[in-house]
Amino acid sequence: MMSDKNLKYWQEKLSNIPVLEIKTDYIRSNNQQYHLGVETLIFSNDLLQSLTNITQKYNVNLLSTLLTAFNCLLYRYTAQEDIIVGSYIPQTDNSDFNTLAFRNSISGDLSFSQLLKQTFQIVSQDLKHQDFNWSQLVKQLSSNDAGIFQVMFNLQDASIRDTPLPINLNEFELDLSLFIVSSSEGLKGTIAYNQELFEPNTIKRLISHFENLLYSIVLNPDTLVQELTILSEVERHQILVEWNQTEFEYPGDKCIHQLFSEQVAKTPDAVAVIFEQQQLTYKQLDNRANQLANYLQTLGVKPDVRVGISINRCLEMVVGILGIHKAGGA
Repeated sequence: MMSDKNLKYWQEKLSNIPVLEIKTDYIRSNNQQYHLGVETLIFSNDLLQSLTNITQKYNVNLLSTLLTAFNCLLYRYTAQEDIIVGSYIPQTDNSDFNTLAFRNSISGDLSFSQLLKQTFQIVSQDLKHQDFNWSQLVKQLSSNDAGIFQVMFNLQDASIRDTPLPINLNEFELDLSLFIVSSSEGLKGTIAYNQELFEPNTIKRLISHFENLLYSIVLNPDTLVQELTILSEVERHQILVEWNQTEFEYPGDKCIHQLFSEQVAKTPDAVAVIFEQQQLTYKQLDNRANQLANYLQTLGVKPDVRVGISINRCLEMVVGILGIHKAGGA
């Protein structure tokens, strides 16, 4: 049985539980099923040694360092500042685990080193209160269908325990569960995930982003969280260069309303404009703009005449702009 002291600690810590809104490949349903998927990760020993140096520099532990990095990744994925990550903490004196929920407040304006110190204090406090019954706590505190957390982070240090404790991945029916083993060969692990929510390539990309972020951290731990690099050079080039190559040669002898009329002839029944629950096809928009253009011409609108529009964003605003051009005005 958990002590009253520990119960009060976790009740206060896990009040108003946030749901981590990670973007999924498939829409989450009310009766969400679980289909286990697994991807592996291998990070070099050089990277581990660099992370160990940071751990020693700030007088923290490897769990806090990697957990802080993982929290940074989740923050960059979700933009949420209140993040709860579950963790399976192996006991040093037996073959059991304790389940904990590390909750952290993250701000992009903090440096990684500042967040690391904050995380270490939180982890240290949580570990002092780990003597409790997790199932009993969940029944008392879980206020939503997602439970207390949707993501787990787990680290086993081979320098402390020669043989990693066996873990049944099918026990963790969560969105994401990251399991890492630290050894003399580096960091090796797996990510268990729900294939009803994520594509394998999405998880592979997440692993790549995590590795990129770790390298960014060891390069300069004082970098702001929002400025840590998660993209590869290929992704950066794609986003900054390839996706911005939008230059297109338009006919220099035609006006916009003339190009629009050509599109009306090609796809009269296709949807041209949408606003909230309303929409107009190209033909409908063309008819309404023509009616307005004829009316404006009766008021004297012609080339070199400017017409002002005072209206909130709506379908009529598009009709108005197009109608003015059709009337010859500006």
